[in-house]
Amino acid sequence: REKKTALNLFLDSNKISTVAKGIIDALEDEEEELEVLDRHEVILTMPSSNQVIDTQTRFDEYVGQGVIVETQDPWESNRVLRGTLLERNSMDVIINKRGRMVTIPLNFVKCVRPAILPEEEDENMDPNFMIDGDADKKDA
Repeated sequence: REKKTALNLFLDSNKISTVAKGIIDALEDEEEELEVLDRHEVILTMPSSNQVIDTQTRFDEYVGQGVIVETQDPWESNRVLRGTLLERNSMDVIINKRGRMVTIPLNFVKCVRPAILPEEEDENMDPNFMIDGDADKKDA
């Protein structure tokens, strides 16, 4: 559940779209001289959920902690990997999965989330749901 804050009570996608259109319209008036829109993309977003690690600051905070990395690729071999976050750089997310370094190219990363600790698990979570690498734990 997303916590209601003053910021997200007053912002919605329609308001952000209106602001973005205003910025782009203003830049288009000066485009010939400034060439901002030719060289940059204007993106306005709302604050993200605490459930997704999406900024470098948040990645830095989670180094050494458990994370879940969801991948997405054109070959439909999408995976969910659980491990300890070692690093995120301009090219990859690197995790430690049972003592082995796993490098995941950023262009295949769908999202990175904090790993759920056993005491924080939702009682509605499917007990048969397994993340890659959990099968051998279940058999042990």
